[in-house]
Amino acid sequence: MKVKKIEIVTKKHFSGNDAFEGIVSYSTYKGDLGGFQFDPSALVLNYEGLQLEREFYSPLYETKEQAESRIPDFRNLLYWSPNLKMDGKRKNQFSFYTSDRAGKYAVVVQGINFNGIAGSKTVFFTVKK
Repeated sequence: MKVKKIEIVTKKHFSGNDAFEGIVSYSTYKGDLGGFQFDPSALVLNYEGLQLEREFYSPLYETKEQAESRIPDFRNLLYWSPNLKMDGKRKNQFSFYTSDRAGKYAVVVQGINFNGIAGSKTVFFTVKK
């Protein structure tokens, strides 16, 4: 009577560099697991839950007026593409516009290969005035 819901995710879940075969999520009415004690060898992690795909604004400067606009672009997330697919045989290219804010930016590429192995790479670039 203390458990409000149990959610089971049967697909692989990645948290940082760790991969799990699935998740069992328990929710109680009071949020305290009702005094239930887990086995000391159990791995208990808080996770954000399943997230819906998000969409981020990315400007397009297709006309001369748009390119010469005086509205400053102060985005800190410059480009987001969760569905970029690579085949491993050729280089993929994409383009984006930087922010008008000078500074050092990180490019973080994360992905999962066909075998379910996660990988990531971070590189930096600088935007100057």
